[in-house]
Amino acid sequence: MKFALIAVHLRLSMYEILAWAGGLLLYAAAIVWIYPMVSAVEGMGEYLKAMPDQFREMAGVTDPSHALDAQGFFTFEGFLSTEYMGWFPVLLGIYAIMSGAGIVARDAERGALDIILAQPVHRYGLLVTRAITQIGVLGVLTSGSFGTLLVGALLLDEPIGKLNLLYTHAVALGLIVSLFSFATLWSTIFLRTSRAMAVAGLGTVLLYVINVLAPSLGSLGWLEKMSPFAYYESLSLLNTGDVDPLSIIVYLGITLFALGAATQVFERRDLVS
Repeated sequence: MKFALIAVHLRLSMYEILAWAGGLLLYAAAIVWIYPMVSAVEGMGEYLKAMPDQFREMAGVTDPSHALDAQGFFTFEGFLSTEYMGWFPVLLGIYAIMSGAGIVARDAERGALDIILAQPVHRYGLLVTRAITQIGVLGVLTSGSFGTLLVGALLLDEPIGKLNLLYTHAVALGLIVSLFSFATLWSTIFLRTSRAMAVAGLGTVLLYVINVLAPSLGSLGWLEKMSPFAYYESLSLLNTGDVDPLSIIVYLGITLFALGAATQVFERRDLVS
């Protein structure tokens, strides 16, 4: 029965998955393709240094010197962080929130959820199977991004730490899965896709804004630690490959708590909302 649930979930989401995969991989390929042109442009380093701290925070560049070489030109890692990896969890996070918000709410809106649960499948099994399947989809999309960048670097003959690139994607995936789990919780609470998406989306935007504005918060800078985005530093990961264990703890904790709470809510939820 679980294999049937997986197959149905993938079949119903196939076009959505392919659309996001195509768009994401094309974007990654485009960034790699234009790097040789941008890397030869003078003044990009000064432009990066002149950017407000908040804008650099959005691009994952806390220290501009780490994104530039000795002559002030973009390094490959610096350009990837500024133009792609800094935005990667935001882009794929949008899809994660959309899929999480509708994971059970969409069937409830169609009046199909009670029919599905009339089959020999437990509520817990339905939710967990769908969640694991969708997390697997997010993992495949992340792997596709990693592969595209790696192949692009090889074609351009640009040296890049393969493990560093892998670790960066792995930490980004942890952040994305935590956002998915957060949206899944609201899906079980509301059983309405629009409401779940609104609450999960607005909550995520608020946390993202807190992280971006952290450099200008002054005495309230501690609020940054409340944002899961604060534990993802793409440039540092690309340059050094040093994964902060705290980021793993935070993302794993959010995921387990949100999915655990979602299963408890779904077990007790009246399907007539």
